[in-house]
Amino acid sequence: MRVLVGLLGLVLIVVLVAFGLVIGLGMLLFAAVRRLVRAARQPSQPANADVIEGEYTRVREPGSSPLSLR
Repeated sequence: MRVLVGLLGLVLIVVLVAFGLVIGLGMLLFAAVRRLVRAARQPSQPANADVIEGEYTRVREPGSSPLSLR
């Protein structure tokens, strides 16, 4: 009985690993096909080398001490 439960556990692990591999490979193939289709449909536009895009957030008000207890 113990051997049977051990073998059942091994079979379950193999099935779950195989299922996970199939799902993972499917996701990778989907991403690769999507990237290829998007690259073929829209040619990339060269970025302007003088422009840096981004966002920032001011953490402290100017002139305030970093250790002030306001």
